[in-house]
Amino acid sequence: MMSDALINNKKEYYSLTFIILLFIFRTAIPIFKYPFIILYFAHVSYAIIKYRSNLLSFIKEFIRHYLLIFALVAILLLSFLFSNKVYLIVFKDLANILVILSLTFLLNLLLSSKSNFNFFIHTFYKLIILFAIIISIYGITDLYSYELLLFNRIAGKPIGESSSIDYNFALLPVFFGLVICLFYLIRSNSFSNKIVYSFLLIIFSINILLSGSKRGIIIFGFIIIVLILLQIYFLYKNLIKTSRFNLTWYLIPIIVIVSLSYLFTFNTTSSFKIKTLQFFNTKDIFLAKGKITRIAYNYYKILNSNFSYSEFNDMIWASVFNPTDPDTWGTRNHKTIYPLIGENVEIVPFDAKGYLLDNTCNASTKENNAYAYTLIGNDSVSVGDIVNASVFCYVSEDCNVDWVRLSSEGATLGPRKTYYNLENIGTWQKLTLNVKCNEGRGPVYLYIFKYGVSDFSSLTGHIIFAYPQYRTINRDSSHSLLYFDHTEAICIETRLNQFKLTILNKVKSKLTQYNFQQTSEKMKQYNSSMFHISLPKLLSTYSQSNDPDPIRDFVAKMVSEDTTYLAYTSDIIINPISDNFLSSRTDRWQFALKIFTKEYNWPRKLFGGGFAHLNWFGYYFYNDKTKSDYPHNPFLSILLYSGIFGLILNLYLLYKVIAIYIRYIKEYYILFILFCIIFYFSFFSASNPLDPPVMGFFIMLPFLIDYVYKMDEKTKRKR
Repeated sequence: MMSDALINNKKEYYSLTFIILLFIFRTAIPIFKYPFIILYFAHVSYAIIKYRSNLLSFIKEFIRHYLLIFALVAILLLSFLFSNKVYLIVFKDLANILVILSLTFLLNLLLSSKSNFNFFIHTFYKLIILFAIIISIYGITDLYSYELLLFNRIAGKPIGESSSIDYNFALLPVFFGLVICLFYLIRSNSFSNKIVYSFLLIIFSINILLSGSKRGIIIFGFIIIVLILLQIYFLYKNLIKTSRFNLTWYLIPIIVIVSLSYLFTFNTTSSFKIKTLQFFNTKDIFLAKGKITRIAYNYYKILNSNFSYSEFNDMIWASVFNPTDPDTWGTRNHKTIYPLIGENVEIVPFDAKGYLLDNTCNASTKENNAYAYTLIGNDSVSVGDIVNASVFCYVSEDCNVDWVRLSSEGATLGPRKTYYNLENIGTWQKLTLNVKCNEGRGPVYLYIFKYGVSDFSSLTGHIIFAYPQYRTINRDSSHSLLYFDHTEAICIETRLNQFKLTILNKVKSKLTQYNFQQTSEKMKQYNSSMFHISLPKLLSTYSQSNDPDPIRDFVAKMVSEDTTYLAYTSDIIINPISDNFLSSRTDRWQFALKIFTKEYNWPRKLFGGGFAHLNWFGYYFYNDKTKSDYPHNPFLSILLYSGIFGLILNLYLLYKVIAIYIRYIKEYYILFILFCIIFYFSFFSASNPLDPPVMGFFIMLPFLIDYVYKMDEKTKRKR
């Protein structure tokens, strides 16, 4: 039976558990940090008042029991203080560690017996499932760019901007929920409970599949294979009726979902994929296509690391290009209209449909400027080749767009932009490009742009593109650009004139909703930099704004980063492994080992060289002396900042943690499974023994278990 003291403390248990989860799961939804800060300081104030008479003795006991962890934190702090300069990234790590230590201390104040600890763990599991549900729904709806969860708006993230969330660590709470629900599902005798837990497992699994995390899919695949093998074993032994291990309601739907996802991605046409996204009311088709490509490519790269992203994108989205049909080349939210009307429409091929963009068009955003681009061609080009492109364009008289253009990027040379003349707004105009090329790619885009806004909701009127043409003329080709234009002109003249006279009067009445009012505006010239091959970006003349996150911005102002670069003296060259999907990690691991073996003398090898390596990584991998980066492996990071001595202490800590988990594995095997999943994820990203915070908490947790059990034994002996 639950003790009176425990009953009185139930709110405190739930409150502290909720605070802990807000902190360690904020990597999945950063907005969690705001309620965490409020609740954290409130709870700390409450604990100080409640335990003030014994607070000092509690602190002494806490330090004694967690002495090994405090020793490693002290080494990290000393390495930070004695480094060649202040590194903001290390300061943030120390702040996170301080919070983890304080949260563990608050748990030590609250937990004094096994029954209390078990109640905390039960609460911990239930709240993890709740968090996993929220995070999974957020992750799934994010694919379709729904705005109904408001997290991005609260955080001030413009619609259409990519998230800065680490999608690997964002999966940890979902995996936690998956493991805990599996535990409850297997233990449950209730059919209704099995259905509920199976449904939650399906939701969690879908979110994992949609994450695009290679680490996530490897762990998930391992779990599914183990469950399938166990299910087959129980079926083979005819133990299903006598055992609760029946996961049919989960495994069969997941197998079906994975199979359909594979067929949808690799065995359906581009138009079918787009219509499917439209059926699910996807708010931003363009953004959803990019997310699907990234997710599928991350998984495909595990099997074929030599396949480029652009090749993969072409493989799953390529359709037969038809210049008369925007649905084969349009990527933004648009309206397809036919027939076309407007002054000078006779210059457009009579069978061409229009690609109409208005205030419903999804925008990309750069420094509070909204723009939309549509790729119409992206051939490989050689030195001396010519890219020839054209498009017909119409801007309505009431349209307040700032500029519309056809532009080439990548390896193209010379004048690479041609603008719609807004002095003659309300007419059809033909935009053409003839540009020479260097070696590489020659992408050509259609652009619309509006200054000072983050989307096109304030856009009036509309823009129509029609009949885009793109071709590459080889430097050795005898074809003439004049011949191309002349042939096109004859074609238009012979096919169009009669059609124009007969069709215009029939359709004018159907398009009266467009209110053509005479306006004119001078075109604003906007210089853009050389764009990436297949993902363009805009660079404006506006100054770099402050970090939109007020907390990060406050910390950055309080602890300013020293951008002075102090170079290493050794000749360090690594051998990149380009055909390995782990190359981004293994390259950094090589560089870390080279620093240790070639740059460090023996005192540094024994006791570390501080954090000077952060700038060396930033310069080596980003060619930027102001950036910081790290080995993306906790053991190599510890070796560099604290040497062999610090690494040995850390390995001993890891041994102690695993030993305690195994000692109590019968009661808390779920915690050990969760720790193993965290360790796997952290192995490829962490920078210290308590990084990320969820790892830090699960490093502290076995010491807490050991502390509670020892306290419980002391209490029993006194009785």
